[in-house]
Amino acid sequence: MTALFRVIPNAVNVRSTPSKDNPSNIITTLNHNEVVALVDNTNVSWFKVTFTKNNQTLDGFIFSTLLEPVLQDNVLPQINNLVVPPAVHFSSHVRSNRNSLDFRHCPLSETTMPFRDAQDATTQAQQIHQIINFLSVTTSKRYLPTQTATYCNIYAYDVCFLSKVYLPRVWWESKALLSIQQGLPVSVVYGETVRELRANDLFDWLKEWGDDYGWTRTFDLTDLQNQANMGKVGIICAKRLDTNRSGHIVAVVPETQSFQALRTGGSVIEPLQSQAGVSNKKLFNNSGRWWINPQKFREFGFWYHS
Repeated sequence: MTALFRVIPNAVNVRSTPSKDNPSNIITTLNHNEVVALVDNTNVSWFKVTFTKNNQTLDGFIFSTLLEPVLQDNVLPQINNLVVPPAVHFSSHVRSNRNSLDFRHCPLSETTMPFRDAQDATTQAQQIHQIINFLSVTTSKRYLPTQTATYCNIYAYDVCFLSKVYLPRVWWESKALLSIQQGLPVSVVYGETVRELRANDLFDWLKEWGDDYGWTRTFDLTDLQNQANMGKVGIICAKRLDTNRSGHIVAVVPETQSFQALRTGGSVIEPLQSQAGVSNKKLFNNSGRWWINPQKFREFGFWYHS
């Protein structure tokens, strides 16, 4: 499928060579919303395009930032040499803390925060529980549900952030991703270049990008719990049938002598979990396998990160 782009400004010059230093190379001018077809985007600054003007088919070069993609069946134009976009966090803020309702799209910013930074599995598992204790999901204002919102995504993000693995709280908008693919600098601007991700969005992100950021998908709950017991970060994420309603995401945490996964015949049927949501729970294993609910969720998945 040929990639189509439309002109963003009121007018742009089309040139015979990829340079604006020579006025004599201007072929013609295209107006706002006129559409061109991509011929070559090897030069990320100048796209070679073809178009029809006055019943003539012409080729020329247009500066790439003056064009935006025209979606065709929700498919973005193909870009050569695709790269994994950089991880993005919104800037930290002093009021982003456990006892504040403000700046929940920002990473936690407190003077004493525990991190999972050990090299051995036993200590990493202990540090995950230190993080869970620190976040105090049942009492911290940051995660308390309201009548209209729950915050499982923020809690999962905080667990991962302190565990030093990447799970996005905000992610790039489509046009920002396209600019990144073109090698153009993109600033982090909330509501413009990045957007917040709900649990439904996180499920899609994990399927599309998770392996690029170190997440491994498993289909075995025993494996998931074993990986968590070795100090790795585990999650379960499910996408809602009605995507206008919240999905759900929980952390899977290492077992202790006091708290264990639920097993039948030696196999895990419900791992040890920690969640924010309609009901905030520090540790639990008795939800009735919440993710297997065809009346609520269309898809679910298990992932872990070393």
